Amino acid sequence: MDTKAIAALVLALFLVGIFVGSAIAEPMKPLRCELEMDVDWANMKWDGTTTGDIEGSITVFEEPGATFPGKTEFFHETWIIETKYGSISGFDKGVWSFKNFKWVANGEVTSATGSWTHLVGCKMRYSGMTTEFLGVGYPIHGTGTLMIMTGSH
Repeated sequence: MDTKAIAALVLALFLVGIFVGSAIAEPMKPLRCELEMDVDWANMKWDGTTTGDIEGSITVFEEPGATFPGKTEFFHETWIIETKYGSISGFDKGVWSFKNFKWVANGEVTSATGSWTHLVGCKMRYSGMTTEFLGVGYPIHGTGTLMIMTGSH
């Protein structure tokens, strides 16, 4: 084999390795989506949308037992995302600051249907910021990012 043929073969194997490596690593990539949500005081929930790797609607239900030490809220929630390919639901625990109106929560996917069934057991994290909290009954809008770590079963 001449030098050009060997170089071409090495290059071809290198490129195959990159493409195969990318294909194998892709399932481990977190699913990331942007959130837009508004509080529904009458039903004690947040309603909104997700865009990005998961396109759909999201509803977040705050569970009883939140605590309010100082200028923070410690909460526990359940949530569901509805998409045209199925649904994803789970729980989280987090904190919301009344000082800077930022929140962060960590949880897990507990149920999924359709194309999302492989996500059951995966860890999730979401965070963001809301408009100012003026009191119960006043509108609150939140924006943020939700990630589901696909390789975290």
